[in-house]
Amino acid sequence: MAIGDFFKSFAKDVQGSFAMLMAGSVCAILMATGVAVDYSRVSKAQSQAQDQVDTAVLAAAIYLKHAREDGYSDESKLEHARTVALENLATWIHDGSISFALSDVIIKDGQITVSATGNVVPVMLGMFGVKGMALDASASVSLAAGNTKPVDVDVVLISDITGSMGGTLESVQKNMKRFSDDLTSKLLTENIRPSRIRVQVIFYKDYFVDSNPMNISVFYELPYNRGGLDRYVDGFVASGGGDFAESGLEAVWYGVNAPWDARSGSILTRAIILWTDAAALDFKGAPNVTDLAMNLDKSGTSTVKYPAKMPSNLVDLGKEFASFHKVNSNNQPGVVSMSVNITTGVDMVYYPNWDLMQDWNGVHLYNSSLSGSEAYDMILDQVVLSVLTQATARDIAITQ
Repeated sequence: MAIGDFFKSFAKDVQGSFAMLMAGSVCAILMATGVAVDYSRVSKAQSQAQDQVDTAVLAAAIYLKHAREDGYSDESKLEHARTVALENLATWIHDGSISFALSDVIIKDGQITVSATGNVVPVMLGMFGVKGMALDASASVSLAAGNTKPVDVDVVLISDITGSMGGTLESVQKNMKRFSDDLTSKLLTENIRPSRIRVQVIFYKDYFVDSNPMNISVFYELPYNRGGLDRYVDGFVASGGGDFAESGLEAVWYGVNAPWDARSGSILTRAIILWTDAAALDFKGAPNVTDLAMNLDKSGTSTVKYPAKMPSNLVDLGKEFASFHKVNSNNQPGVVSMSVNITTGVDMVYYPNWDLMQDWNGVHLYNSSLSGSEAYDMILDQVVLSVLTQATARDIAITQ
């Protein structure tokens, strides 16, 4: 039926039958659209929920392995394993339309099973009386005794150093300088001997405003090159920046493509850790002409050369990160390859691009409604968990 014929039929319909038919058709279309949209949301949430439960059961299993060696009672082991699982489930940042909670932790015959349930409030189907769509995830881990093996750890520490970070940067720099010591201390308490720790530092600003938007150090092998690391970190102060968004995605790209250790014969864990109080600019996305003009010479040529190999959009960066994470995790669930700490404690919806990364496998986002030290400790613990997961992978089998 042509558009013109459609409106003629609608105008001539004095009994309302055509209007009723069309109303029914529209409702059917809306219902079908609502089903598609909401089931897509549930599918994504279910995948994220399973990842969280995998991480939780691994953390609890690693605790149980050490608890067994230390001879804790079954009752105390169960209670603390539940706490460990809860703490790991709590790292999932999601919007208010999703609820998700631990439902059971069972320890039996050397195996631990963690289960969790939740609910997704539908957007479209709510108009048709559907109040919630269920989430359900569980995973089991069997433990076997294994031998401690030396591990190597490579870490890229990234921080926004624009003017708004003035009240936070000093604390971030302090954490950067002590990171390898804190990591080594925690690993030793887990009977893991780090054979080599290397740290690279990236400080970033805004490609479209600042003349030095990306500052990248070499990898410092610690503790031997501590003096070099400390001097590099202390050489920067918070300054510059354009509007609210900065060049954080470009910094992540440099982290993903860092000259990571490629030695064979050792367990190697890689981690990217980033601190910022600002949203991330789109790739090659200058906010406005005024900002661009701040970096032009008299001939109108930009004084900052944008990297030619940089991805053109967030999707392409996501593909590069997924390849990096696949190699880093060795297909083991529970390994986190990147932690992003939004230092303001404000809802993630106000941080374009960072908010989308919470859907990436291998990424944890934190916001510092916690104190700065608490967020740092959580990130550090996550790196330790990733190392432990890699080190004990051959001894642990996950069944979903």
